[in-house]
Formats: sequence, C-alpha cells, structure tokens
Amino acid sequence: MIAFHSGKPDPEPEPLLDRAGVEAARLVQVGRDQLVSSAPSVTYPLLAEARGTSVAAVRQWVKRRRADGLITIERDGGVLIPSFQFNDEYELDPNASRVVRRFLEQGMSNWAIWRWFYVENPWLDARPVDVAAEGGWDRVVDACRRIWTASS
Repeated sequence: MIAFHSGKPDPEPEPLLDRAGVEAARLVQVGRDQLVSSAPSVTYPLLAEARGTSVAAVRQWVKRRRADGLITIERDGGVLIPSFQFNDEYELDPNASRVVRRFLEQGMSNWAIWRWFYVENPWLDARPVDVAAEGGWDRVVDACRRIWTASS
C-alpha cells in the first residue's frame, strides 16, 4: 500500500494538558483556604504576646518544640501555628503532641494533621478537636490507634 502525502506539513500535535492535576491542586488550595479561615491558629507575634515573651524567643521555642510534635504551616510568606496544640497557657499540650508526633511518623503532612483535627471523625462522631477540648484525649488517641493499626 502506498501512502500519499499532501505536501502540507504535518499538523503540530496537541499538547497534553494536565487539567485534572490543575483542578486537583485548585481543590487542595480551596480546602486549605477554608481551614485557615475556620480553624484557630496563631502567628509568631501573637504567640509571643500570649506567652509574654519576644518574637525571637518564640521562634526559638517553636523550633525546639517541632521535635516534640509541634506543627507549623507556612502560608503567604508567614507561619501559622494551629492552636489545638496548646493548653490554656499556650504551652504545648502533651496529648496533642503525642498524636501529632505519631501522625508525622506515619507520613502525614502538617496540613493533613491540622485538617484531621477539624473534620468529623466516624469513630468519635465529632471533630477530634471538640472531643479533646472536652477532656476526651483518650477517645482521640483511641481513634488514632484505629487509623495507625489500619495503616500498619
């Protein structure tokens, strides 16, 4: 069989555009925007005010506490520190840090951990942050164990 060529150049191939990937990224950003606007957090200056110290001292304190399970969120050139991690004196809550540390060990991102605390949990029939605020850290840890066991 003989192929005939019209003499015209072959048309340029259409680029394969990743519209699905772009939409997925947009939806992630929408979720993050919603979380930032609905879940309490503090900045370095606000945490310094709450703790009665300087911003420089707070930055150093946060840097050291990351090893203890404190998560921070980089956003718009600044840093947000989700408030669920603190007690009333803005000290790191050991229960929160225990859960956060374990999630970090499981490979969860800081954003995912923050979101986990603020969405309805089927094992708790509530948001983990609300159960924890009522003193139900044992229930929160139990819900986490279910996740950790399932992922092992």
